[in-house]
Amino acid sequence: MTTDQQASNMPKIVATVMWTAPGLVIKTGFAYLRMRRDLRKSAQIFYDGMIDAGMPLDQAARLREKYENDLSTRGFVKSLGITLPGGSSSHSGK
Repeated sequence: MTTDQQASNMPKIVATVMWTAPGLVIKTGFAYLRMRRDLRKSAQIFYDGMIDAGMPLDQAARLREKYENDLSTRGFVKSLGITLPGGSSSHSGK
């Protein structure tokens, strides 16, 4: 299956899951929001540690952004070779 076929099937798959298992969708949504919150907190701790260690602000900001992108769900899915519909390579995950 090509990535175009995967992208065109994604809305159908999501709709089917939402229709057949709404509880799963809600639980997954809350788990995702908790994960994003924890990611933002850990990125802030990482950034603060770099600043406290004397790293220049611009370099610390770039590393923080890379840290957040590497740990984001979108980044993880892309690392598996799956193209998400509507995604762009410049998406920062914020």
